[in-house]
Amino acid sequence: MVTSLMTVLGVEGDVYYTACSVCSTKVDITPSNRGWCRRCGVRTHSPNIRYRLSLRVSEQSVPTHITIFGYHADKLFGCSVSHFLRKVRELKVSDEQVISAVQRSLLSEVKLKK
Repeated sequence: MVTSLMTVLGVEGDVYYTACSVCSTKVDITPSNRGWCRRCGVRTHSPNIRYRLSLRVSEQSVPTHITIFGYHADKLFGCSVSHFLRKVRELKVSDEQVISAVQRSLLSEVKLKK
């Protein structure tokens, strides 16, 4: 394992997305509120919700982007995305407030596996 110290410059976009239950690709939500995957063609009434944390980071003054998905994001957040969203809904927090809170709370140490 390689450890890299990075400074988080910002969070880009939402921290979760609706995903295909077969291939985990982002699904389109149809007017009838069904999920449709453009990649594999699956249609579903209940697409999966997955973390997708897109970060602008800097390591030794070199800016770059990293994206953290699924299991690794679960570990970073300390809970499943369904639990996270349940808490967001209970607190009636806006997407902008969620992104701002996530950005403030992120640790600057990111461990990358080689």
